[in-house]
Amino acid sequence: MLREGTEVIDVVSQSELSGAALLNSPVFNKGTAFTQDERVGLGLNGLIPPHIETLDEQAKRAYEAFKRKEDDLERHIYLRALQDTNEVLFFRLVLDHLEEMMPVVYTPGVALGCQLFSHIYRRPRGLFISYPLRQSIREILRSRPNRDVDVIVATDGERILGIGDQGVGGMGISIGKLSLYTLMGGIQPMRTLPIVLDVGTNNQERLNDPEYLGWRHNRLGEQEYEDFIEQFRETHDRRPAALLANALLNHFRESGGVNKVVFFDSCSHFPQQARQIVLRGRLRSKCRGNEQGELLPQQQAPQEVDVVFG
Repeated sequence: MLREGTEVIDVVSQSELSGAALLNSPVFNKGTAFTQDERVGLGLNGLIPPHIETLDEQAKRAYEAFKRKEDDLERHIYLRALQDTNEVLFFRLVLDHLEEMMPVVYTPGVALGCQLFSHIYRRPRGLFISYPLRQSIREILRSRPNRDVDVIVATDGERILGIGDQGVGGMGISIGKLSLYTLMGGIQPMRTLPIVLDVGTNNQERLNDPEYLGWRHNRLGEQEYEDFIEQFRETHDRRPAALLANALLNHFRESGGVNKVVFFDSCSHFPQQARQIVLRGRLRSKCRGNEQGELLPQQQAPQEVDVVFG
């Protein structure tokens, strides 16, 4: 048992993880920044090297590894792997080198990452909702890794940064946009959710690729597509307790003139090129790490979420 009043109590109460399971959680893993008390209390001794580093020291070492990568694709793969291992270190590293790393995390580097998504895929992140599983949308949403979600970015992967239809590879865009919202808007990464709505692809190169990880089918026709998007939206609109918080995907709603939730039907009110769905949240939370690599608590929880499709 952990001592009351320690920071470790907060970690355990949020994650309910210890040992190897804790180290495999990118939200709570601090790597070599775990203190000696935390290593003992959380069963980490022997699972990580004995030297205790500060976040600054971790970021310096991570930057040295980043600089050893020979091209932007390798740098993109490295940063994505770091994000899937230790989110606090990932965001600290990118913030320290924002001008250099932003083009790798997002455009233009993420475009190649989307094209090669199935070849560089390592660990699951977010939700993949494919058309054949349309009757299971509610169960899929319930299986999301983080229970409390404030902002979603979802895409159908059709129009990706000028490189066209990438099918399931569009997940890279959802992940990249949410990274920007954390970096530039202070959104807690543990309260975000990337989604790809896999409605097939008309990209023959993807369909012919034996390593392609998406639904191997041509894109849905207009009516099937609209029905699928509507089914996805209506699942959110019912908002049972187990589904996403903060009235995501609601119809127009005003709250004291401060925040507004807006739904634009990407099929009916936007042209074909606007089928990528973007949900943006105007939130008031902060994502910071202290010198021990700890994710500091939110300064203020958001009351509403702006949702924009377009």
